[in-house]
Amino acid sequence: MEKNKRKKTAESLTDCGALAQEFAQAEEDGALHSMADLKQKKLEELQSQMELFAVVRAHHLKLAKDAANDETANIHLEIAALFLQVMDRYHRLMKNYH
Repeated sequence: MEKNKRKKTAESLTDCGALAQEFAQAEEDGALHSMADLKQKKLEELQSQMELFAVVRAHHLKLAKDAANDETANIHLEIAALFLQVMDRYHRLMKNYH
């Protein structure tokens, strides 16, 4: 099960990186002809990043649950809370592109 999560995280990272490269190349090539194209590409990139953050957050929640001691569990919970804050800000940012 952990192996599947790591694979999904790696795939998400690859997807985010590929989308960012595609976006940069499209900008360089002048392929983004309208603001609508630009907004759509940015939304897609933000959404991919959000999905990655959700996977990482879920992983830290599981690590907190399985932690050997309270101190370690609390660190994982703090990290998960930080990812939740980042995801909230991303939601607000994405609303600005609609």
